[in-house]
Amino acid sequence: MKSGKLVFSFADLKNTKATWRSSWILDYESPWSVIQKFCHYNLISFRQFLLKVGNDNVRKLKGKIGQVHKSIYNLNGLDDNLVKQLISFPLKEKNGELLDDIINPFYNEDFSISNYFSAFLRLCPLCIEKKYHSTLHQFNLIKKCPFHQLSLFTNCPKCNENFPYILEDNSFSLDYRCKCGFEFSSNKINPLPSQTFKPILRAQDVISWLSLKKSEINKVRNSIIFNEHLVSRDDEEKSDKYDLSFLLHSLDQKYMIATLGENYDYLEKRLVRERRRKAKWIKSVQTYERIFKKKDLEDLHEKADKVCSSIARNLRNTTLKSHRGCIVELTRYREEILDNELCPLAIAYSLWRARLQRFHSYKDVDNEGTQPFFRKYIYKYGFPVSQYNFSNYLSLLEYGEIFPKNNSISRVSYSWITLHLVSELILAEFYRCLEYALHRKDPPEKKFSVNSIYSLKYFPLLIIRKENKAYKKIKKDIPELFSLLENVKKNCNCPQFTERERRKRKKARGIYYKSNPITESIDNI
Repeated sequence: MKSGKLVFSFADLKNTKATWRSSWILDYESPWSVIQKFCHYNLISFRQFLLKVGNDNVRKLKGKIGQVHKSIYNLNGLDDNLVKQLISFPLKEKNGELLDDIINPFYNEDFSISNYFSAFLRLCPLCIEKKYHSTLHQFNLIKKCPFHQLSLFTNCPKCNENFPYILEDNSFSLDYRCKCGFEFSSNKINPLPSQTFKPILRAQDVISWLSLKKSEINKVRNSIIFNEHLVSRDDEEKSDKYDLSFLLHSLDQKYMIATLGENYDYLEKRLVRERRRKAKWIKSVQTYERIFKKKDLEDLHEKADKVCSSIARNLRNTTLKSHRGCIVELTRYREEILDNELCPLAIAYSLWRARLQRFHSYKDVDNEGTQPFFRKYIYKYGFPVSQYNFSNYLSLLEYGEIFPKNNSISRVSYSWITLHLVSELILAEFYRCLEYALHRKDPPEKKFSVNSIYSLKYFPLLIIRKENKAYKKIKKDIPELFSLLENVKKNCNCPQFTERERRKRKKARGIYYKSNPITESIDNI
């Protein structure tokens, strides 16, 4: 076949003449790349390709082709036999095998593609220059091209537009151009695929991932990877923080930071016996595990509230230790403090607790302030992270959709796992409030009205893994958190009331404090 002759007749598929060689399909190549390459060298559109080699439903269409038929991950819109006859390659079969190799360490066969693979085209500049794209590029846990070790991008460098990873002709043209005119592949001398380019895996983490041992695969399958889709709402934009290196490092025991020991098994049996005394119809542990009693949820809410108070106390004794006086000044004597004398850390702390624990104003945040109304209605108040889609996470954890279905979970371990997630969400919320306070424009009012301040921006990389009869926690803070804390040290701009000034303020307010002759003589200077 002469490479320069671009002929493609659909009159009779058996006698179709096309500029194509099956040898142009390279290792790890994605179906998008194969079809794009075929359409490019035969001067046809994705729509024409779908209408001619699509399944019966697609070929009958006369109008717009729906999104379900344009999917590249499952290739539902294509007829396997017609595609194989046209390009001399079992595209759907090989694509399925490669996807299976990539997601094999994840236990759930009914996983959602959107949780692990990008909905937008992720490109390597050198690969796309050679008219090549790999399914590995679409895997969210891979951040760099496994062949060239270059960062992947999803937007056009010129117009910043992204490209949906589907078979459509609207944004990415067949001559490898963006609709704005930017060229991704400008190889004019040799328009055919370069035979000198061979995709060779150079990323060690990708090589290790594709060659995990069975014992290592079981560890990953018995893990809860707290990705954002577990708790965020469907309409929220999600980021992909996890990468293969963290998952591979998590297989090492030295990364474990917390463990729920084997005693949980005994506690589970005792808890079930206590429940059965009150409810005789509960005949087995399995029946109990499938029922989430209101009392259990109330207990979990109360524990979560105690976790929140414990974290607040720890922050006051560590990060905010030198700013505790600032918190007292803000919560008790706000009207006496000028706006430019407000401490950002005190604002962050009071804003954080008021939002999480439903305080009416920052005045109620102080431990000696007004007793919060919600404490009498802990069940209605719920978790101190209710702005997230927590009911979805609880359902997934309770009914075995996170862990393998043959891996039952006790009430004790259920509570332990949930509270660890709650504690990390609480801390992430504090850091988000701290970021807001450092860049605030207006001082806080009596009732805070900051909308959508919550986010998972500072949520750490977190994995809970079950090994034998014990649960283990693996955590890694993200670099953005260290940058924020460093920024707090350098740009806090706290007026930092001195002890001398605080004593004068207390004395002026008539507040008793233990007298000290030395400090009094200093104050009188």
